[in-house]
Amino acid sequence: MVDHIGDDDPISLALAARLFFHGTLTKSSLRTEARKGNLEIIRIANKEFVTRNAIRQMIDRCRVPARNNVQPKEASAASPGITAQQAVRARLAAAKASNNTPQREPMSEADRIREKLFLESLTSRNKPKRGQ
Repeated sequence: MVDHIGDDDPISLALAARLFFHGTLTKSSLRTEARKGNLEIIRIANKEFVTRNAIRQMIDRCRVPARNNVQPKEASAASPGITAQQAVRARLAAAKASNNTPQREPMSEADRIREKLFLESLTSRNKPKRGQ
């Protein structure tokens, strides 16, 4: 039956799910892909259809590239046995030691007051309420 369907013949979502995905996807799944912009749907008289070409394009858009087993350059340069978090901490400590941290621009008085009020509101949220 699939052989009789042309590349641009409209077929219902339910039939497309059964024919092209052997029931592993549903018409709801196809609608989700359409919402995400991966599948072009044809709507006629409030009925939704797709074509074989649209399904092929959706499959291409949804294809996930194969992962390389190549490690990033920074990971290979790091000491063996060091975690990523430890490497970041070491880089931060080195930046602080060399004083390469970017300087903040001076704040206006109004910005200082806003920051102070904001920080106070955060600390007041964390204080236990009386009677608890």
